[in-house]
Amino acid sequence: EKIRGFTFPFHRLSLDEPAQHHQKILRVVSPMTADAGGSIDVSGTPDHDGIGNFWFEQWFLRGLDETWPTWASLNFPTWCNPHLSEEGIQEVIDDCLTQDDY
Repeated sequence: EKIRGFTFPFHRLSLDEPAQHHQKILRVVSPMTADAGGSIDVSGTPDHDGIGNFWFEQWFLRGLDETWPTWASLNFPTWCNPHLSEEGIQEVIDDCLTQDDY
């Protein structure tokens, strides 16, 4: 709500972990990028309990649909990230993940 009406021309916005954000955020940020002819980069992990999971999934599916040519969806597993060590990945698995994540 605090950025509603903000008129700075955003050419690119990044929205991290969208499953944790309510869909209302789209009503605020989409016009900001549209005014500038910009784009929104959305990255995150689906969260079955997340408040924004429904719209996140819908946007992901748009990126796979050829009828939405300006959209793209990419999917990379964590272990393909060249900036993460095997030990770091294992630490996250051991410390942070629950059975729901598998």
